[in-house]
Amino acid sequence: EENVLLLDIANYKIDNEDYHDKEEIRQIHRICCDRMNFMNNRAQPWVLPKEEITHTITVKYEFESEIEAEGTYLATEDADVCKIIFNGQKIDHTTVGYFTDKAISKIPLPVLRKGTNVLEITYPFGERTFLENCYILGEFNVKCEGCVKTILPASKQIGFGDIVPQGLPFYGANITYEMNFETPDVCDAIINVTNYIGTVITVSLDGQEVGTIAYSPYDLLVKNVSAGTHCVTFTLYGNRHNSFGELHL
Repeated sequence: EENVLLLDIANYKIDNEDYHDKEEIRQIHRICCDRMNFMNNRAQPWVLPKEEITHTITVKYEFESEIEAEGTYLATEDADVCKIIFNGQKIDHTTVGYFTDKAISKIPLPVLRKGTNVLEITYPFGERTFLENCYILGEFNVKCEGCVKTILPASKQIGFGDIVPQGLPFYGANITYEMNFETPDVCDAIINVTNYIGTVITVSLDGQEVGTIAYSPYDLLVKNVSAGTHCVTFTLYGNRHNSFGELHL
C-alpha cells in the first residue's frame, strides 16, 4: 500500500469570505456549525431531514515537498460533490479506487512540486455535512515536525523499530520484514519476537506460512527445519490509528 501524508490542519472559510487562521479539521467543523446554527452533528445525518444546501465551506491545506513526486493521489470523502484546486489547477473528479474505506475516494494528482504545495477543497455545507481529514498517497517518505509535514524521497528499505522516524508517521497498513538464518543440522527452531507494537504477526519460512505470533512469550516453534540457509519473513499487521486516530491531544 502507498505511504500516507495526513492532512488535518487547514485554513478555512464559509462561502466567499476571507480565509481564517489554521485550525484542526474537526474544530473547523464545530466552529462553522456554531456559526450557521447547525446541530453540529449531534444527530446522525440520516435522521435529519434533507435540505437545500446554499452554503459552501472551503479548506486550504499546505504541505512541503523536497521532491517532484509523480503518481500521487488525493484521498477524500465526498469526491463527487466537492471542488478541488491543487497548486492553482482544477482537478478532475475521476476516481481510481479507494483508501481504506469505500467512502474515501482516490483521485490522481498532478506532479507534486518542490517547496510548498497548496490544496483547496470546497464542499457543499449543510446540516448533514461532516468534514473529515484528507490524505496524500504515494511512493514517498514523510517527515513530521510538529504540525509541519514534508514529503521526502522514498526509502528502499527500513529496519526494525519505530516506523514514525523512518518516514512512515501516518502509515497504518501491513509491513513485511525479511531476514536469513542458517542451521548446520536438521533442528526444531524457535522464532521469537520479544517486543512489537501492532495487531499480530504472521511468520513464513522459505515462502510458506508457518504460524502466528500474538501472545506472550511471543514464540513460534517450527519443527524439522532442514540444514542450510533459510529465509524467514515477519508480516506485522498494522492498525489505522496513525492514519485515523486522535493525533491532537
